[in-house]
Amino acid sequence: MLLAKKRLSSIILVGCLLLAILVLLAPPIHWPSRPKLLEVTVLDIGQGDSIFIRTPDGVTILVDGGRDNQVINRLADVIPWWQHKIDYLVSTHSDLDHYGGLEGVAQKYQIGEFWYNGDESNKATSYQSLLASLKQKQIPLRVIRQGEEFHWPSGVILHWLWPVAIKDGERNEGSLVGRLSWGAQDVLLTGDLPSEQEQLILASGQIVEAEILKVGHHGSKNSSSADF
Repeated sequence: MLLAKKRLSSIILVGCLLLAILVLLAPPIHWPSRPKLLEVTVLDIGQGDSIFIRTPDGVTILVDGGRDNQVINRLADVIPWWQHKIDYLVSTHSDLDHYGGLEGVAQKYQIGEFWYNGDESNKATSYQSLLASLKQKQIPLRVIRQGEEFHWPSGVILHWLWPVAIKDGERNEGSLVGRLSWGAQDVLLTGDLPSEQEQLILASGQIVEAEILKVGHHGSKNSSSADF
């Protein structure tokens, strides 16, 4: 019995050595890499807007967060569990169905920078709580204005077409409007911008042509005018 056990151990040892030699001598396995694309995902968060962007070089941007923490569950579908950072968190304007879930996102993820139109006049407890939470975490706040442009090494460009300036109390009129471009592909992100401000963008001579349009104000009759 003892001899049989020793023989079995020897066979297993020889087998392991042969397997190790085969592994060392075998050509390397090249796993197919994920294609480097610009990813734009419209998150299903119920009422409101929330759009997740990942550039080909891995930069992540979340534009709006819906009205509540549904966005947390939806982000889990597009961000790997081991990734804990969103580079840019964007609030197009201070309507609840655009900013409501952003504080929860800032609690769960490390945020590189917060972009907004600079309007802090909304006295709603939830909006003031969001701003206070961002400042308490020392997340840099950047006020976006027309003409600002951001470039990433992958060739992705985000050009902001609106707003020019903000008056206290303006909500939809001050929505951030951005044109996201990569090569020949463009996505126009319009927030809740009304038709009157759409006309001002057109009059400014900025390029609005795009392959994909996120319709203004959820398809409201007061946005997405025929001229625009």
